[in-house]
Amino acid sequence: MDVLLAFIKTILECHNPADKLKELAKLVSEVFQLIPSGKHMTGRDLGRMEPTDSAELRVKL
Repeated sequence: MDVLLAFIKTILECHNPADKLKELAKLVSEVFQLIPSGKHMTGRDLGRMEPTDSAELRVKL
């Protein structure tokens, strides 16, 4: 936590903190490349989304 606070203080003490943050964002995006995820339901066809007849009957009871 101390390192994060020191980093924030350093950024805020710069002459132009907005430019420093843009530079940091560029470096982070180069290091951490986002790739398409195949986890969970990403990109899958969900089919029909309305309730089934049996589910509707349960709600009415």
